[in-house]
Amino acid sequence: MLVPIRGYCDGPLLDLNAAVQPLIPIMPHIEEMVYFALEIAKTKPPSALSIDQKASIILYTMGWQGNSSPLYSILNTTLRGADRKKLKPWFPYLHLIMSALVQLPQSTRTIFSRYQG
Repeated sequence: MLVPIRGYCDGPLLDLNAAVQPLIPIMPHIEEMVYFALEIAKTKPPSALSIDQKASIILYTMGWQGNSSPLYSILNTTLRGADRKKLKPWFPYLHLIMSALVQLPQSTRTIFSRYQG
């Protein structure tokens, strides 16, 4: 059983460019992908979500070129890992994307859980 993630919402809610800065050593091309995610987000219809919140979801779901693993793959692997210290660089991004996801209508959210009893 993994230790719960605590503290990712303790800091300020940052824009997407600032939220991914700690991830640059982990994902060297992330700034380029953020640019594309923000451009795509700007084309989406107006909503309660900010452009940065929309782009954080888009970034999570984007495919990546070349041999780079997509963000969702690296983040999900890190979330499943036992070493919770490796999540620290992800905190600003997690704060931003979670602030977006909680605003989505419940009918559009999917939560996967696994009970081990």
